[in-house]
Amino acid sequence: MYENILGRVYNTPHPIHPDKLEAIRRFVTAKALGVQIDAATIAAARAERRAAEDVQVNRSVAVLNLFGTLSMRVDMLEDASGGASCEAIGRKFDQLMADDSVGAVLLNVHSPGGDGFGVTELAHKIFDARGKKPTCSICNAEMASAALWIGLAAQEVSMTPSGWIGSHGVYMVHTDLSAQNEELGQKVSYISAGPHKTEWNPDQPLTDETKAYYQGLVDEIYEQFTADLAQFRGTTAEKVKATYGGGRMMRAEAAKKCRMIDRIETFDDCVARLAGVPRKRASRTKAQLARLELEKFR
Repeated sequence: MYENILGRVYNTPHPIHPDKLEAIRRFVTAKALGVQIDAATIAAARAERRAAEDVQVNRSVAVLNLFGTLSMRVDMLEDASGGASCEAIGRKFDQLMADDSVGAVLLNVHSPGGDGFGVTELAHKIFDARGKKPTCSICNAEMASAALWIGLAAQEVSMTPSGWIGSHGVYMVHTDLSAQNEELGQKVSYISAGPHKTEWNPDQPLTDETKAYYQGLVDEIYEQFTADLAQFRGTTAEKVKATYGGGRMMRAEAAKKCRMIDRIETFDDCVARLAGVPRKRASRTKAQLARLELEKFR
């Protein structure tokens, strides 16, 4: 069972934050080797997934949570990392857009990205809904890789002050176990039909031809990712590549400076703004007032 999931981890291009994929890889590898994972860890992951399925309506603003690792359909990987289904989110988004009692839709995003399947379809569904009713996404507090792809499709993009956004990139993982096999004195043979059927196997180094083929797949997805971000944010692919972090994560001020986001605000402020409810501003500190005075003379 978990051996099959390992194939998805290693053989699929991932628009996901590297730390998260490494955590998933360790978990699934341990399960494949028969290591038992404590029930509390699994229960917490499943609770995160259930939270992602909830929709809250606050003053006519429907909050659609996008939590955990993204996949087209959530399956056994939910045990490893919680998870959110692109198909399920898309269905709920359609329902909210068709609901006359919903004045605006807010995507509440806390996700490291995912395996990429279904991501561009969901992103374009959200992008194509612009103008029908207000849509907004908020990085609360992580919007990385595939989650960035989806989040930036909304009409407006906000981010909490302590948020973490970016990881614009795609990658694959291959582990070469040939030296380990040699040390253990074991030889692995593959019997297959089709010249490339087993080219990604872990028991031999990748050939230059195989590397080039899979690099091409990664590049193709990366270019699509980049083109979509440029379209969503009204900029060029060159500017996305140059200013969106190059695979790194960014804090709120840097993200606003490069126009990856529109606003820095708390989740509550975002909901209130979309609902048209005025909120009291916190009084400025003496240090903030002093900085404002200095700005007048620059």
